[in-house]
Amino acid sequence: MRETNALAKKAYMYLWSEVVSLRIPPGEAILESDVCKRLNISRTPVREALIQLTRENLVVEDAKYRWVAAPITVKMVREYSQLREAIEGMGARLAAQNGKAVNMAELRNLASLTSSALEDGDPNSYFMFNWVFHESVVKASGNQVLSGAYYPVRCYLSRVDCLTYLSDSYPKDALEDRCIHHVLVDAIANEDAEEAERIARVHTRNTEQRMLSLVGSLNFRGIKPLDWVASSGEAGTPD
Repeated sequence: MRETNALAKKAYMYLWSEVVSLRIPPGEAILESDVCKRLNISRTPVREALIQLTRENLVVEDAKYRWVAAPITVKMVREYSQLREAIEGMGARLAAQNGKAVNMAELRNLASLTSSALEDGDPNSYFMFNWVFHESVVKASGNQVLSGAYYPVRCYLSRVDCLTYLSDSYPKDALEDRCIHHVLVDAIANEDAEEAERIARVHTRNTEQRMLSLVGSLNFRGIKPLDWVASSGEAGTPD
């Protein structure tokens, strides 16, 4: 049983990184046989991994009962972004209300690491630290149900996140992100729940607009993925 679980996790990590990095573009079929051959494992752990990815909104079954990478559409990006705004807004509010229970040193460090990655011109590191920063704010809420609901939303939108860091507007957008991260941390540290929620919601709305401006005009095939996502598959994946 332990070996089966380990193989399922191996398949999951591989497929997660392939889908999130857009190496498997939205709408493209995922053949179990190809994954089995590449990883040298049987179909059972691959199927378990694919089922898990359907729960995280990264894989769906199409009309022909094939596994495919979930489509990315303007409608879905808008709806997931609305849910993300609600979760991150409430997460920031609850984090501020938690006061001294929140690890402020960790949040400040993550905000600083995103700034450093920007100054170094490193979109791979920026993507990683930005992901972990937002995840940490939601976790600081102390609400496990909220954190659990956040992960699949973040997974779906992460594929568009990758593209924003590869776009021409990345430096300007990232600068805005860097500033608002520090302001959000200050609001949480000051235990100003209303302000923390307001900042988080404004931030997610701005991100939504950037995503929507990209999605409508993109051909996802042939995009060079961020190296960090494509090689590690570690961003936000479960332990």
